[in-house]
Amino acid sequence: LELNNEFISLEIDEKEEIEAILKSLSSRIGALNEAVCADQEVLYTLDGLYSIAEYSYSIKGVKPKINSRGYIDIINGRHPLIDNKKVVPVSIALGDDYSFLLLSGANTGGKTVTLKMVGLFCLMAACGIYLPASEGTQVSVFDKIFCDVGDSQSIEESLSTFSSHIASVSHICDCADDKSLVLIDELGGGTNPDEGQAIAKAVVKHLIDCRAKGIVTTHFTPLKEFAYEEKGIENASMEFDSATLKPLYKIKTGSPGASNALSIARRLNLNPAIIETAKGYLSDSARSFENIIQHAEERSVEAEKKLRQAEVAESEWIKKVAEVNQKIDYLNKEKEKLAQSARSRSRQIILEHTARADEILSAIEEIFAKKELTAQDLITARTLKNKISDIAFDEENYEKKTTECRTAQKNEIIAGTDVYIKKIDSRGKVLFYNKAKDELEIQCGSLKMHLKTDDVLIYDKADTKPNKKQQVKVIRNLKTGPIALEINVIGLNVPEALQEVCQFLDKAVTDNLDEVKIIHGSGTGKLRTAIAEYLKKNKCVDSFRLGKYGEGESGVTFVKLK
Repeated sequence: LELNNEFISLEIDEKEEIEAILKSLSSRIGALNEAVCADQEVLYTLDGLYSIAEYSYSIKGVKPKINSRGYIDIINGRHPLIDNKKVVPVSIALGDDYSFLLLSGANTGGKTVTLKMVGLFCLMAACGIYLPASEGTQVSVFDKIFCDVGDSQSIEESLSTFSSHIASVSHICDCADDKSLVLIDELGGGTNPDEGQAIAKAVVKHLIDCRAKGIVTTHFTPLKEFAYEEKGIENASMEFDSATLKPLYKIKTGSPGASNALSIARRLNLNPAIIETAKGYLSDSARSFENIIQHAEERSVEAEKKLRQAEVAESEWIKKVAEVNQKIDYLNKEKEKLAQSARSRSRQIILEHTARADEILSAIEEIFAKKELTAQDLITARTLKNKISDIAFDEENYEKKTTECRTAQKNEIIAGTDVYIKKIDSRGKVLFYNKAKDELEIQCGSLKMHLKTDDVLIYDKADTKPNKKQQVKVIRNLKTGPIALEINVIGLNVPEALQEVCQFLDKAVTDNLDEVKIIHGSGTGKLRTAIAEYLKKNKCVDSFRLGKYGEGESGVTFVKLK
């Protein structure tokens, strides 16, 4: 009994201690009430923002551009509640040239899903959630978003499908303004088609007058015609492939879509006999209008396929043309390199021969400068003269070589034929003969050249082995004429002047000149500008400048050669 009493006493003490601790904690926390509540609000906000960020990342959303003028431009939008692997992206725009979009087309074509997607995107953007669409998507933040989608009939409130629909539409018409987005599915449905389409026209007209923005789906043909006549509303259709009897889930703005009810019923395995009977009940006008729209859709789908094929072919050709241009640029660069190398080699050969000739002439002048000449001096002078003859063009030797050859016949020239090249007094071998162009590709030592058959002679069969000493021998005439330090192109047009300048600079390079002068005059400056552009691209030019005061100023250009 004593132990039991002690146990009860301890339990009472424990309870009192707990109450004291709780009272102390409550008192301490109560003093921090405002700070704790503020922290709680911050945590709510952070948790919400983190949820938004995590969800936006999970749907691979993009940040939309926001506007307040009611403009919507969704690019490749995907309904956020449909599996990303199954959903077909849809692009839709409204609020710029037109306030309302009348969306028509086949059943199960995606009209209602598109309607819901537009409303969800606007609400998601208002909540700071990224959108499952492509970059560049724009949406507007509306003060009110009205939606009438689905069947809201109620037994409890004695509302039929049409009654509930009209109740929602009535509320929308009373509350909609220029800051509202209206989404109505099958406007005017659930009653007599004639009366339903009349109500639909009046409702759309009222909403346009209220300057609201929105999308309305329909199957009413008169309503589609109304969209052509009324300003502020535009027809749009969900494309349908009549060949496979399947919707394409793509929106085409500017034209209405056929309902394709009979085609869809056939795809859903309705009795074919019933479908044929239904065709007979169609009115002539309805059948004609549906056929026109259906054929237009088929042509549109076919045209888009052709367009895609053309775009693919165009991209391939652009790629091929780019490759060809790249090869042409490469060949032009190689050609320029070869030309530059040939000019450098020619200049080197000319300088070498000129130096040798100068040395020989100096030696001859020294001999004849003596007051008395000996027999040895005459012999030495004759020897030096013969050396000059060896450097100069040997006309007799040329005549001798040409007698060993004969004119080439076209049927005798084949790859590997040895020919004599008249222009450079050398022997070469034919690599290729183009009969159509009468053109030869000839290898002469390390050089390749293209010549006509008239430029070569063919060796007789008795002389098929080339002379090793003269196989790659090139002899040039050193008589180059007087050296010119300037050229005057005043009075010439641009092409003529550039041709003269080109020849003048080539000769200046071969004459080993450092600086030359081009006289072009002031005038309109057109000739001066053209010459300056040419000099910038000429690889032999080191620098150039206009004349200074007393040198001709802007009427002349001084060119410094490399």
